[in-house]
This record gives sequence, C-alpha cells and structure tokens, in this order.
Amino acid sequence: MWRSLIGAILKTRPPPEMAALSAEMVIAADNAGIPENFRKFLIDQEILTLHKFGLLASTESEVAKEIIEVATSGGIKFELKHKVAIKELWLVCRKDVDSKKSSNKPLVIDQDAPLSEEDINEIKVLWSRVHGFVIPEAWILSAGLVGRISRQVTRSPPQMEVILVESLRPRSCAEKTPGTIFQVLTPGKPTETQVILADSVTRPIELYLRCRAFFVSVAYVTIKHPQFFDFQSALFASDKILSFVTQSFKGHFAPVSFYVSAWAATIHHFCEEIRLHDKTLSDCVKATGEWQHKWTNFTPPQEIAKGGDANPDLPKALQDEVDSMKIALKDWQSKYDNTQREFTNFKRNHIQNRFLSESSNDGGGGRGCGKGAGKNNKPKNFGRGNGGNDKRGRENDQERSDRQRRSPNRNGGRNNR
Repeated sequence: MWRSLIGAILKTRPPPEMAALSAEMVIAADNAGIPENFRKFLIDQEILTLHKFGLLASTESEVAKEIIEVATSGGIKFELKHKVAIKELWLVCRKDVDSKKSSNKPLVIDQDAPLSEEDINEIKVLWSRVHGFVIPEAWILSAGLVGRISRQVTRSPPQMEVILVESLRPRSCAEKTPGTIFQVLTPGKPTETQVILADSVTRPIELYLRCRAFFVSVAYVTIKHPQFFDFQSALFASDKILSFVTQSFKGHFAPVSFYVSAWAATIHHFCEEIRLHDKTLSDCVKATGEWQHKWTNFTPPQEIAKGGDANPDLPKALQDEVDSMKIALKDWQSKYDNTQREFTNFKRNHIQNRFLSESSNDGGGGRGCGKGAGKNNKPKNFGRGNGGNDKRGRENDQERSDRQRRSPNRNGGRNNR
C-alpha cells in the first residue's frame, strides 16, 4: 500500500528542469566557436552566465591555468583553436564584469566645483525678478564656495558644514592665496592630494565683510527656497556681526582672534541646530539669544603697561613665543651693557697707565743722566730726557710738552716745569 502510494507521488511530480546556459552565454559561445564538450563542462560546473565565466580569471594570463587546465584535468580534450575560442569568450565575459563594476560605483561629485552655467543663469533670473539688483562681487563668496554651499543647503534635508572665517574668500579678492597641500592616506585607495586655501584675518572689519559674503551667498543659492534663508535674514545677520565687531569693552576693543573664535562657535551652533532639530538658517539667525553671547563675553585686561599694546592681536601660542623672546632680549641687552662698561674701564685704565709709565721713565731717566754725566766722563749736555743729543729724547720732550699744552691738568700737573 505504501509502495503504491509513493510510486503515485513520484509519477505526479514534474521532472527537474535541465540546467542550460543563458541566452547571452549561448550567443557569445557561438560567436567564439566553443566546442560542445566544453559547454557541457560549464553546465556541470553551473557556470551559466557571462558574469560567472568572467570571474574565473582576473587577467588573460590566468585563463590557461584557471580555466583550460582545470577543464583538461576533468577529461575535456582541446585543440589549439578551441583554446583561442575560450580566450575570446573570456574577453567578452570580462567586459561584462568590468561594466557592472563601473556601474555599481557611486557617482563622485567634487563638492568644491562651481555651479553649472544653467544653474547660475536660473538663479540670476530669479534673483533679478525678486530683488531687482545684481549682487556685487564683495557680497558673495568665490565660485567654489558657492557651489559647495549650494549642494549642502539644497539637498533633502538641508545640511550645513562649519566653514571657518579664514576660508570665507569673497569673489572680489584679487590676491592669490598660497594654499596648503595635504596628502590624504586612505587604506585601500591611492594617495589623494588636497589643497586648502585660507587667508588670515587681520582686522575686525575684514571679518565682517567675509561673514556678510557668507550669509548673502546662502540667500543667493536658496532663492528657490526662501523659507530656508532669505535676503532679509542675511542683512539682519550681517548687521548683527557689524555691531559686534565695532563694540568696545570698558574702552577697549577685543582682538581679532576673539571674533574669529566667536564665528567658529556661532557657525557650529547653526549647523547643529539644522542637523539635530531640523531648523532653517533663518530660524537660527533670528534666535539671537542663543548665539550673540559668543560675541559679547570678552573680558578686557585690568592693567595695561604704559607703551604696551592694549589689544595684542596674536594667538596664545604666538604671544607666548613673543614674551619669551622679550625676556631673552632683556638678558642679552644686560650682557651687552656689562661688556661695554668693562671695555670702557679697561680702555681708560690702560691709556692712563701707559702715559704714567712713559712720564716716569722719560722724566726720571733724563734728570739722573744729566746730573751724573760729568762723573761718568759723558758729555755734559746729555740733558733731560736722555740728553739733548738724543733724538728720541727730544721727540719725547716735544710730545710731552704738546700734551701738556692741550690738557694742562693732565697727570695732576706732574709735567709742569
């Protein structure tokens, strides 16, 4: 009974379908001239598509080892023309593999690329229609920064990234800034070189101009979606920045480094509010109570030395280096003054001792020789200063008399006659 039931079930079950090469594989095999025995070998190994056959070997040199030798060891006999046909089939299949790899790669867009001419013309038409004027070049950032901001704020949902004030370069800036080159090393990828352009900000008004260019640029690229950030909000934010950089604290102005840090904290706050709370930039700017304290919490110095710089516009690390150089300069100045005093004292003492020795030698010797000349059977007129007949003695006498005439009080009057 059970045997008859099982036999009935086996008879009613449909026979399994026979595996076969795909239509594309059959066409490629026919064009290459693949023999029938190799086709059956591929079916037995379940290599039925172009993609699978192309994956059997990574390079053409591996076809003989990875495909032909394996099939030969499985009992497949090839003629020379069949080996050529297998390589032709592999080349066709490999193109299919490479095309799928390239299609699966994500589209890489340069974030700093300028907007296309079509987008620029569309934005210009809308801007002129709404506001009725052309934006000056000093009011808008460079083309690369405008393109970067546009790709961020026009996506869904809108996003923003922190751009430091040193990187906010208005389009009116004609000077060429030397960029800093960085090499980015990513495992599994070739080395990428990135160039970062940054200008140092030296005056508060320059910081205001850059911040205004940033806000106007955001309003410019979002002219299609003014609810995110409109031109009126850009003017409001710019006026707030201008009032901040021109304020004083107990009669003192804050250094530019303070305002640079304030901008970094402010733009970071805007980015976080947009990312976490889905706010628009207009909402972030109008909520001044959340960010204006970053521009007004400067504490002026209590005591300022006379002749010093009330507002040193230097970063802390550079200021420390300047202070250490000032201390070293004072040390070297002290050493130089001591050396000068020692040299002056040495020169004065050396000259005084020299004249004293000459005066004592010349005067004493002359008198002694003059008095004892007769006893020693020497001429009586040997005279003072080794005698009148001694040319050197006469020259010394003449030089001594000249010095006495020029400075009568020299040597305490010892040469007075």
